[in-house]
Amino acid sequence: MKQFLKQNINYYIYPLIIILLLFLLSFMHLHGSSIGKYEQIISDYTYNSDILFRSPRDIRSDEILVNSPFLISQSINDNPTINTDIGIETNLVTQYIMPTNNVFSIFKPYTWIFFLTENTEFAFSFFWWIRVALLLLSTYLLFILITNNIKLSIAGSLFFLLTPFLQWWQQFDTIIMISIGLSAFILLFRSKSLWKKFLSTLLLSYAIISFGLILYPPFQIPIAWISIFLAIGFLLQEKYFKKNNKKRIRVDMLFLFLCISIVLFTLLMYIKGNKEVIEITKQTVYPGQRFISAGQGNFTNLLNGFYNILMQSDYNGAPYANQCEASNFLILSIFLLPWIIYKNIQMYKKEKKLDYLTLSICLGMMFLSIWYLFPLQDFISKYTGLYLVLPQRALIGIGFANIIIMILTFENSQYRIKNVTDIIFSLITITVTLCSYYLVGKHLYTISPNSFFNPTVIPDIIKIVGISMFTGFLIYLLLIKHKLFLFAFLTYAFLSTVFINPISKDLNIINSTNLAKNIQADNSNNSQWIAYGNHAMAQYALANGADVINGVHIYPQFALWEIIDPEKKYINIYNRFAHISFSNYTKEDFIELNAMDSITVNLNVCDKKIQQLGIDFVISNNEMDNSCLQEISNDNGIRIYKYLNQ
Repeated sequence: MKQFLKQNINYYIYPLIIILLLFLLSFMHLHGSSIGKYEQIISDYTYNSDILFRSPRDIRSDEILVNSPFLISQSINDNPTINTDIGIETNLVTQYIMPTNNVFSIFKPYTWIFFLTENTEFAFSFFWWIRVALLLLSTYLLFILITNNIKLSIAGSLFFLLTPFLQWWQQFDTIIMISIGLSAFILLFRSKSLWKKFLSTLLLSYAIISFGLILYPPFQIPIAWISIFLAIGFLLQEKYFKKNNKKRIRVDMLFLFLCISIVLFTLLMYIKGNKEVIEITKQTVYPGQRFISAGQGNFTNLLNGFYNILMQSDYNGAPYANQCEASNFLILSIFLLPWIIYKNIQMYKKEKKLDYLTLSICLGMMFLSIWYLFPLQDFISKYTGLYLVLPQRALIGIGFANIIIMILTFENSQYRIKNVTDIIFSLITITVTLCSYYLVGKHLYTISPNSFFNPTVIPDIIKIVGISMFTGFLIYLLLIKHKLFLFAFLTYAFLSTVFINPISKDLNIINSTNLAKNIQADNSNNSQWIAYGNHAMAQYALANGADVINGVHIYPQFALWEIIDPEKKYINIYNRFAHISFSNYTKEDFIELNAMDSITVNLNVCDKKIQQLGIDFVISNNEMDNSCLQEISNDNGIRIYKYLNQ
């Protein structure tokens, strides 16, 4: 009994440490947000002391200009489902990370803290760290269930956290919910108690619904495919379909039917209740509908992850696109596929058994990799749902499989090098790995030498050779099952991600500057605002409680555009998710598309259309010399004007 208790206590030490750190960091009001970038936007450097580590990044525009202002606005407005401060009004129920006062927030666990406290700074910090905590806890649980090895499970969860792809994208949600769902699936089919099966069914239902409400298919679909392969592999590994298991199968199918019923009922209610917003979003030009054919990825982009360590220097930048688009997982498992197949053939010849779980996940990785690299018939993309997946988004599925395969290969002694044939095969595997990464490095250098600039003390060729040799060394350590593999991989992953996000304290740069206080004071009568010039001013005003007509529209607000463009001449421009800027310059085509998600409206601030919008205040980083405005404040060049007729 004592041994049983001791063994079970060991399973909970790691989760307890994570939970303690979650509350400690939250009570200290620490976070990894890049909102410190507003110091540069509003030219107020008083709050540099709030940034404790590294610097905020421009690439975090989605977080700085969208998520954080929206979260803060929701918090100070008591989390409305329809936020009237955003544009004409904006329904945020379809935004997975936004707290909204409706029943579907039950399926958004990250947002619960906003309903439990009125302390916005604590809630904001807790929100930041709860996603990190749940990523570690959910993947730890999944690894415990498939390996029953605490140390490997801890390592596996840290592999996920320290992945460049996840740190650059901050895309934890899909991994969290799919890991919880897979854990619940395993518990459902392993449990013998009906009560445990019922609880597992509820957890599985919850995870599937929560996963579904993320509403971003490019990340969801690749992860879903790997989870299907993993689930099938688990059932085969457990010999679930053996002949004498019919009664248990019937019972489990009833619970699975219950799960499907709960999921379908909930999702149908969600769609019915939010049909208008969903339809508007589906009919947009961007993101709208898309069709992505297979084969649009390439070998370099698939294997560039080990070179992501260089992207943390802003002097280097990204070898293509931007840091998020160029980020990746540290992929080794793709080179292990022949080894795993070879060792399973040996295993079957000797013992008449196979490692179904690892083989099945390998098949899932092969499936996504083939779709990513090679042109295929469009019907394959259509019927697998992959037509909605941008090539670089498919990497989340490949990477998810990659980490699980590495852990399972390391854990299973059957994959150890045992004889001369194994030595020859392993040497080929190691050689192919390091040569592949060398070629990838050379190609990245060819297309972007500047991405190798720092550190300058190390010659560029040494960086390429060193990284490629290190990947071969990792494969070697993995194949001989040396514990140094875990340490070496985690160290490299840490060094590849440690400088990505800043560590800051409080929200002073948002709500305590002179500009913020002026906005708050002038907004006492629920006035309407518009930002001219840098549209970041609109989001800054929004985070201080202002009702702002422009800024970021997550779906087109046709009531607004009906006034600005009554003839719908520019509907194909503004029918999209967009950052909306207003400029005082007049042009013939007064609504311009700057980028897929960026619009400028060139309309004089005194134009009657602006007057029809009922605007009270204008905030701008430019001087507005117009007879219809009165300047009421000027903070470091950020001016607030009031309409003279208001």
